[in-house]
Amino acid sequence: MTRTVLSFMAHPDDAEILCGGTLIRLAEAGWTVHIATLTPGDCGTMTDDTWQISATRTGEAAAAAVIGGIYHCLDERDGFVVPIVAPGGSRHAPGRTRP
Repeated sequence: MTRTVLSFMAHPDDAEILCGGTLIRLAEAGWTVHIATLTPGDCGTMTDDTWQISATRTGEAAAAAVIGGIYHCLDERDGFVVPIVAPGGSRHAPGRTRP
């Protein structure tokens, strides 16, 4: 039986910092590892433009994932993702508002 784990984080490098050791151990134990980020980290610099830093950070994340996983980026704009709070206070997945 194939076992799969998904690390779903906001920015490239979050998974490596927060749970990289666990993901490596799971990969070594035969699990299929997927690392997904909501944004490409396009606000992560004061010197590069949006496209340069996005390419750098997603490239680094993909290279790190090669150790034992597969990297995915949903390409939402960094700094513009907010949780949607429904009437009554329940939270929905981050992203665009519902119609």
